[in-house]
Amino acid sequence: LRDITERKRMEAEIADQLAFTRNVIDTIPNPIFVKDSEQRYTMFNKAYEDVYGLSREQWIGKTVMDFNLLDEETRKGYWDKDAGLLANGGQYQDETEVQFADGELHSVLQWGTAYDLADGTIGGIVGVTVDITEQKRAERSIREREECIRSIVEIAPDAIISIDGQQNITMFNSMAEEIFGYAATEVIGQPLTMLMPETSRSVHPQEVDKFLTEEASARSMDQRREIFGRRKDGTIFPAEAGISKLELDGQIIFTTFFRDITERVKMEQAIRESESQFRSLFEDSPISLWEEDYSEAKQYIDELRNEGVDDIERHFEQNPDAIEKIASLIKIIRVNQATLDLYKAASEEELYGSLGQVFTEQSNLNFTAQMIALADGATSYNGETVNCKLNGELFDCIVDVSIAPGYEDSWAKVFVSIADVSQLKELERQLAIANERMSTELNFARDIQISMLPLIFPAFPDRKEVTIHAALESAREVGGDFYD
Repeated sequence: LRDITERKRMEAEIADQLAFTRNVIDTIPNPIFVKDSEQRYTMFNKAYEDVYGLSREQWIGKTVMDFNLLDEETRKGYWDKDAGLLANGGQYQDETEVQFADGELHSVLQWGTAYDLADGTIGGIVGVTVDITEQKRAERSIREREECIRSIVEIAPDAIISIDGQQNITMFNSMAEEIFGYAATEVIGQPLTMLMPETSRSVHPQEVDKFLTEEASARSMDQRREIFGRRKDGTIFPAEAGISKLELDGQIIFTTFFRDITERVKMEQAIRESESQFRSLFEDSPISLWEEDYSEAKQYIDELRNEGVDDIERHFEQNPDAIEKIASLIKIIRVNQATLDLYKAASEEELYGSLGQVFTEQSNLNFTAQMIALADGATSYNGETVNCKLNGELFDCIVDVSIAPGYEDSWAKVFVSIADVSQLKELERQLAIANERMSTELNFARDIQISMLPLIFPAFPDRKEVTIHAALESAREVGGDFYD
């Protein structure tokens, strides 16, 4: 007889480690694959199956050359790159387009990294795919918006009329000529009221004077009444109009925008952003991963249930100390290097000793929502919050919590991933900056036009004032959100 207790223990540890690895990679939402030294697939996570519509059982042992979602040239390219990794080590990164199982073409970033065996030889390749389709769409949207604004400045599809502090017309663009039927030379120097019906002439100057004292730099002109304009031939037409003001060299310049309601064109603004974070195995994952033990927290919640607490959410609202108690019962088993890098911690000990600094008030609200979800039977949770690095820098993040399979009753093994989505917020900030820059360019273009008018249009002798019916309506409908 031979005592095989130690062998059995080691086999159990290996089985546990394999199960742990599987749980980790299945928790990561980005597609991950592992290939052996012959470039055969040996493992991929659930996200890989879902995204590409593959079955582990069908694809284990096959190579990228069997991957029909990619064209032959692309497959050959990946084969050659993987061969280079297997021969020389290192990693590669590619941006390409791949057809997913949904039939759509997605923009993706793909990483491939060679991994070493215990003896130091290259054992295969680990790869990660990150879908950046939404990010690409957002980038295109920013570029398209900039081009749109530039085009609007160049072609001026609406009547744009500027007046000075005395409310005399100083600029009258070609679309204004078309809408009102006047040549610019006929109206420059004349009061804006010549483009309004007599019923509006006494009201409009008062409205402009009132607008001059307001903090707002632009507003619609149809907030209290309907707006109408009067063409040179006496035709009355409904219009949408707005007014903005700009102080230039100590002088106030007003600009009004007119549009015939029948020509209404509404501009759509649809900017979508999404985060794209690459992930890998627990220790080498580029995102923050935490393995935690929630078992004592689960026991505490079960005790509350046994004491007659049916509404956990309401109990937490009435007893904030209950959430603090639960937080103190959660044990952190381990974190990966990406977590230390993310939080600027030199070691796990430094991070664990600074959790009070890491978690903000918003983090506490997110944690409360998380515990309510788990207490109500959910096995996973996703939420957005704000955390703090040890250097004091705040960052936006997405928190994913998943109870590992087989631990639903005890919560003894819970995986938490924290993805920094500050890039998404930065993209929103860049969009705001782009809008601000385009608005500045528009005002600058207007200033140049206004400054050139005295050189282009000579003054006309006094003439009898023409009776005009005019009205103004909202800036939004005159030029869309461009003129707001």
